[in-house]
Amino acid sequence: MITGNIREMIKSKGHKMMLGLLAALLLAGLWWPASGARLRDIDRRAEKAKAAYIFMQSLDAFNGADNNLYSELLDAAYAADPSDNHLKWLKGELQVLLAVDSAKTADGFRMMMESFSQKPDDYFKGAELFSLTSRHYRFADNLRVAEMLKRGFPGRNEATHMLANAYLVAAMRGDTTYLGRAVALYDSLETAYGPNIVLTNSRIRAHAVRKDTAAIVGELSHLYRESPGSSETSMQIGEIYRSLEMPDSALKYFDTACRLDSANGQAILMRANLYLERGDSATFDKEVYRAIKSQDLEVKTKLDLVHSYVIMQLKDSLNRSRADEIFDVILDVNPGEYDVHRLYADYLAATGERYRAGEQMLYAVGLDGSNREDWLGTAQLFASVDSLSRAASVLDEARHRFPDDLQMTTVEASIYYLDKQFDKAVDVICAFDTAAITDKEELSQYYSSKGDMLNAAGRRADGLKAYERAVAANPFNYMALNNVAYYYADTDTLLDVADRYIKTAIRHEPDNISFIDTYAWVAFKQGDLETARRYIDRAIDQADFDMEEDSVDAAIDSVAEVVVPDTVIVGEAVEPVVAREASSEVYDHAGDIYDRIGDSERALRFWKKALDLDPENAVIKEKIAKIKKKK
Repeated sequence: MITGNIREMIKSKGHKMMLGLLAALLLAGLWWPASGARLRDIDRRAEKAKAAYIFMQSLDAFNGADNNLYSELLDAAYAADPSDNHLKWLKGELQVLLAVDSAKTADGFRMMMESFSQKPDDYFKGAELFSLTSRHYRFADNLRVAEMLKRGFPGRNEATHMLANAYLVAAMRGDTTYLGRAVALYDSLETAYGPNIVLTNSRIRAHAVRKDTAAIVGELSHLYRESPGSSETSMQIGEIYRSLEMPDSALKYFDTACRLDSANGQAILMRANLYLERGDSATFDKEVYRAIKSQDLEVKTKLDLVHSYVIMQLKDSLNRSRADEIFDVILDVNPGEYDVHRLYADYLAATGERYRAGEQMLYAVGLDGSNREDWLGTAQLFASVDSLSRAASVLDEARHRFPDDLQMTTVEASIYYLDKQFDKAVDVICAFDTAAITDKEELSQYYSSKGDMLNAAGRRADGLKAYERAVAANPFNYMALNNVAYYYADTDTLLDVADRYIKTAIRHEPDNISFIDTYAWVAFKQGDLETARRYIDRAIDQADFDMEEDSVDAAIDSVAEVVVPDTVIVGEAVEPVVAREASSEVYDHAGDIYDRIGDSERALRFWKKALDLDPENAVIKEKIAKIKKKK
């Protein structure tokens, strides 16, 4: 049945689709009166014509990258003619690839298996089905497909290899009767291809199922005899011995690989890590030093070694001096390598030396300044140790390299804000060309940040305009809604709009202290003193909790947090953050509200708290003086 989008599509096509279907029927010789068996035949042929037409439409959707429409049209085509084997395959394939749920995926495999069983002479369909069943761990289907491919294409070595692998998987899953068949097929492939590491590895896996170490050793010896002068082969054999927990034999072949090719970085790395696994840190040290001093070795390999070494040393703080020595050596040998300075910065950040890490990042961006995250990460490091002027300097240079980068601009402005250089923050944020912003949410966030900077610089009217533009760009910017509501309330204007805005904001973020305070302030200005008191009490409770942390330090942590996983240390990106020292305002508003409802003692207590947080506030001083005079 054609439903949903399909029906609408047919309607929209109008007479064109009907004419197309009529033409298909005429070409099929179906347009003449008939009865009985002929009518049934006509019906079947009409269904096929209908299915063919819809299928052609589905191909148009597929070519147009409209996957949803393609899926719907394919379903409709198959519904019109479920006997079409190719449509069955395509529908099953799509269900498997989409993997919407396990039931649909299983049904998709059923359809694909039925389709291939009906027509097993399509090698490429069979190969695809083998790959998909393997990927989805459908072992029984995988084995069945492999056997069908081998029967249908006995001369194709690829089919033989698939069946051998399927036998091996079956054996590894517990049915060891398949082991002999797997090995026999691998042997036949070796006769065709000659000895190679892939087939040897496969036979070794078979021998491992039997726990036949002697057979494994025999396979490896045979492989080495075939290519004794290959560093690559020796390295691969060594790795197999390592996986078998035979370190002495592994080391023998790693040594051979390094002797045959002194610049084989992978072999050097494997040998060094083997010493590390054996707990021989002294020899590992020597290997690392030898490797990083080598002029033949790639810098990447050196860095892989140093990385392993650094992780080992980080786990033992007593040995960190050794890591410093390693970096001194590699920096001396490779002074102009970006990756070396980048890794050293990671290491320094991980050990808590963030300022030095920032300096190393400056070396790195001096060598390659194309990565914006590096500039942001460098600023992070300096900001995290309160070196805000250094962070701002880094971002100022970065901003000129990336003039259209909104995040770069807002983070720099935020750094100046935290450093209380409010006019500079305004200059930076206002210099950005908003024509580069195409996303409405980003535009709204820009105007929100701009409003924060302008407000901090004492330009409240301009700040309000910026907040209003933020709301206009994105009515779901709840912080902007809060800020507009606050300023309307503070100036006793548009209180109905303020009420609507703050109710929307607090409905979505009911625990936001700024929103709670603004809600209380709007209620106060509207004369609803009971609501104002209730909400300001909530804000105070939250403010008292927040006093346990320094607000500016918390803001810096937000701007400059450095995450330290086992590998990469310097953070990738930072979000612009403006510290909101709202506690003073909250206590000030609490004083106003309690003064209005006649509780002068509480009002005085809250104003004193506000003054403690903002000692230069003349307005609060005046309020305290007046209430003391009343007493």
